[in-house]
Amino acid sequence: MPDLIGTLFDKMIRSITELKASINWGDPSEIVNNWRGYEIYKAKELYFEGNWFEKIFGYGLGKLIPVGVFSELVGVDASEGGITILHNGYYMMLIKCGLTGVLLYALVYLVGIKKMIIRIKNNLDLYRSKLLLGIFVGFLVSTYVTTGIINNRTDFVACFLMGYLLYLPSKDILEITNQQKYKEM
Repeated sequence: MPDLIGTLFDKMIRSITELKASINWGDPSEIVNNWRGYEIYKAKELYFEGNWFEKIFGYGLGKLIPVGVFSELVGVDASEGGITILHNGYYMMLIKCGLTGVLLYALVYLVGIKKMIIRIKNNLDLYRSKLLLGIFVGFLVSTYVTTGIINNRTDFVACFLMGYLLYLPSKDILEITNQQKYKEM
């Protein structure tokens, strides 16, 4: 059991370290050891090579990130010309949907977080509000270290569940509405 915990801890630390994109990418061993960082580096390169339209609206969902022969590290034949999915969801959105897509994605979650904080401060449906707050924050973080909602079916389903929970009238809200109607009579 201690070996399992140590391995899991090392993997978590490694995945965070791997996200650094400021390494000497001329050394193939650095690319292999820091694959996620290399993906980010190549995505940044591609993004800044684009024209203003591509920077604002992206290259489209089918755009390949050119990583050369290193695409075989993730099981993609080098002859395909690149990879379609990055381990960092924000850079993937930046390439696919541009700055507009990243801002809209972040806006949805930040508005949701703000809404849940207000609900928690007002003691409205605390259990559901705290659950949704955790989901919102979790999605923001997981999108940075994994692909996030774009390529993960379970996250996509959780997003629908989150929307349902967010707009389902809570017992507290129904009580407040009923009290207001009672006062008006």
